[in-house]
Amino acid sequence: MEHVHGPNCGCKDYLGVENANDLLGSIDVEKVRCLNETSSKTGNGLFREYDRRFEKEYSVVSDCDGELLLIVPFLAQVKIRSICVIGQDITNAPHTLKLYVNN
Repeated sequence: MEHVHGPNCGCKDYLGVENANDLLGSIDVEKVRCLNETSSKTGNGLFREYDRRFEKEYSVVSDCDGELLLIVPFLAQVKIRSICVIGQDITNAPHTLKLYVNN
């Protein structure tokens, strides 16, 4: 039987990186909130399948300053080893990323 790759399949070939896992299946995407976004619900589109990571239709722009605050609810306890942030161009790409744990 042939293996079908997908979120949380646990297969290192899914992302092409050894010991990598996709957390998409562990994120409650419908409940993702982005504070101070220009268009409502654009923060939800940030979390998607790896193969769709370069789609430009999903971008978030701040409505008042250069900061975006994302609230990302997980469905289970997770361990984050790395994060991939892709900007549209160098002038609009994030320069700083801060993560906070909600205890």
